[in-house]
Amino acid sequence: MQSTDNKLLFIVNPYAGKGIKDKKVQKIIDVFEEDGWNVTLYKTVARADATKKAKEDGADFDRIVCLGGDGTLNEVICGIMQCEKQVPIGYIPAGSANDLGSSIGLPKNNIKAAKIVSKGAIREHDIASFTDKNGSKTFVYIASFGAFTEVSWGTSQKIKKALGHSAYVLGGVKAFFNIHGTHTHIETDSRSFDGNYIFCAAANTLRAGGMYRFKQAEVDMSDGLLELVLISKPAVYQVPRLLTRLLRHKFNNVDITFIHTKKAVFSFPDGDAPIFTLDGERADTTGDITVECIHGKVKLVY
Repeated sequence: MQSTDNKLLFIVNPYAGKGIKDKKVQKIIDVFEEDGWNVTLYKTVARADATKKAKEDGADFDRIVCLGGDGTLNEVICGIMQCEKQVPIGYIPAGSANDLGSSIGLPKNNIKAAKIVSKGAIREHDIASFTDKNGSKTFVYIASFGAFTEVSWGTSQKIKKALGHSAYVLGGVKAFFNIHGTHTHIETDSRSFDGNYIFCAAANTLRAGGMYRFKQAEVDMSDGLLELVLISKPAVYQVPRLLTRLLRHKFNNVDITFIHTKKAVFSFPDGDAPIFTLDGERADTTGDITVECIHGKVKLVY
């Protein structure tokens, strides 16, 4: 049992996934209170609400738990990064994709996840910075552009609510056949790349968008390194083969490059930077992009 002095801030995005009902929220609060937490509930009503709340009030609590999608977790972590106290963060996945939740082994059942984040181990977890001419942002598990990436922010909330994760898969496959490559030059710690890519990502996750999956042995989310994934534009007749390779998690071949790096700089010789996606949210960019791993910066409970 936790001491009743322990204060827990419970941040809920009621619009995540297919919608979160008050009844479910109360059941989760009951789990926390049974474990001895003194719970303060906060429901977000607009984008960046979770960031503001974590930044302004986070230091008053012993733990912050968020219920929502990966974007909600991103907001909480961005807030804690600006807070005077590095409060441990628990995550109850309730979005449409839930890539990070799946990567760290959190169950889809919200009550079971609540029990884990209430009493689980506190672990240091890497995050990353994303910098362009406009300044720097933080992402938790992926910065990417190209095939599938627009599905997360380009799919209406109505469709996400109706179809859930299937909305990502269906939209992603459709986008894959229509995507145009982007001439990109990438400088990493050890190598340079230059090509016409339909997908580029700097990631710290075992799964992205439900389509890109990495083997557990290939990814350590606390090793101070990001995983760089580059997919060259295939000829039309090669698309089915490429999709098969992705679904079978076969990287490091002529079409798909997979390496580890602490830092990567993206430049675009033919024009402006494409629209990136950071943890499922749209990020408009200008000029060269630098992504860099920040080792052990946040404390996650799982």
